[in-house]
Amino acid sequence: MLACGHDETTGTLGVCPHVLAGEAYRERFLGRGIECELVCKDCVEAKVEPVCGACRDRAVEARDNEGVLGKPGIIEEPSTLWLEQLPPIQPRVASLLDLRALAGGDRDLWLGVTVHRELVELELDRDETRVIAILPEMLFELGTYEGLGEHAPRTPPPLRLHVSRDGTLAAIVQERHGVRGLVVELATGAHLLELTRDGYHPEHCAHSFAFVEHAGRTLVVHATDWNRLDVRDPRTGELLTPRGPTRYGDDRTAPPHYLDYFHCGLAVSPGQRRIVDNGWVWQPVGVIHTWRVDDWLTTNVFESEDGPSKKELGWGTMWDLPLCWLDDDTVAIWGYGQEQDPIDAVRIMDAATGTRVRWFAGPAGDLVFDRVLIALGTTGTTVWNVERGARLLADSGPSPTRYHPTAKTFVRFDGSTIYRSRLHGLDASFCSGAIADLADRIAKEHAFDDLPVLGDALEAAGCADREMLDHCQRPGEHGERCWVLERLGVKARS
Repeated sequence: MLACGHDETTGTLGVCPHVLAGEAYRERFLGRGIECELVCKDCVEAKVEPVCGACRDRAVEARDNEGVLGKPGIIEEPSTLWLEQLPPIQPRVASLLDLRALAGGDRDLWLGVTVHRELVELELDRDETRVIAILPEMLFELGTYEGLGEHAPRTPPPLRLHVSRDGTLAAIVQERHGVRGLVVELATGAHLLELTRDGYHPEHCAHSFAFVEHAGRTLVVHATDWNRLDVRDPRTGELLTPRGPTRYGDDRTAPPHYLDYFHCGLAVSPGQRRIVDNGWVWQPVGVIHTWRVDDWLTTNVFESEDGPSKKELGWGTMWDLPLCWLDDDTVAIWGYGQEQDPIDAVRIMDAATGTRVRWFAGPAGDLVFDRVLIALGTTGTTVWNVERGARLLADSGPSPTRYHPTAKTFVRFDGSTIYRSRLHGLDASFCSGAIADLADRIAKEHAFDDLPVLGDALEAAGCADREMLDHCQRPGEHGERCWVLERLGVKARS
């Protein structure tokens, strides 16, 4: 019989009697994945007896979690993945301040901002550059700030680029400490919309900005006050979220739907259905929220403040955490535990309910998802299976900082030098027999017109990756390589 008095013999882990009796618990990890025992403050080193799963679950739900002891283990899984490092490129541009992927199919096409105030297009495979626009001086100057006093910045803040999903618009915003921004039309270089966020404590916040597609239009979401987000059509200037003030009035009364929350980094789900907001409630409490875009823009203008679809995805002592969408309903968020120093891990959260689906230990750094989860850390790049929580690859080379979702290329940049890498072998299990021969011939001869044949063969072999099959069956323009061949483990020859 178990310590809880029940007879279950499988799936049991230890819980100390004081936690069963109602005391707060600590998670004491056993080094086997995320397996842990629950112990009170007096039993941190004591041996504890196993209890049944139902009693353990009740203890977790009813007691306070006061932290963790030890570290969970990382699950390793063999794979065929490897990261190819390409020769560095020095494009004919001034030193780069930021770089972002630009829609271009298989082409390795990027958008950059230089110290010479240039917005430039870079096609890295062909080493071609084009100046799109000259940016205004105000982006490279200090702004106006409230309440900072001697802590006000002495130099212009760094700049961050954003590019719309359809590749028609870009935004350049001043990051931490900064309050200014600009939306540019890429086809003409026209300056469409100037942005200004409130200067109240911007030193703690990433500049809240995101492009979102809705009802056939590409719109911008941006912070106009510390606790307010607005949505505009950058081409017409139309405000789609008209409402009253969000700050306290002069009489110190809170306006309706008052939100005591500093908006920070924003991320839009792949299907443009939800927004996640990575903000904070004064220091030192960070809270991640999400809500539905359609409800915000068609039903309830206060959805971002307190709407029915708004859910909390977790809180802790940090904000602007690394995160990425896995699909329209699921977000991967870095860090486990509410301490000042969370464990390197990823929590998979259901955005519709605000509940945790699962978590696993190990990922560290900025997060990218493209069928696998890729963590771009300070000590290298790791690749993870999100369903099994297993590490598929650990590359200790210098980690990239940006990812191109259609060209499937990673980059990092240092001044005017760009370093590229590519992930190979994700679908190597399909690359055998006739498929291997066909893929190898296409790679050797650059016979990309034969990709539809390869796509049909992959589909017949059981490949269900719709993006991969569509790329083969409707191949567009290719340069010197093809990411599908790289995922099969075949490298196109120059």
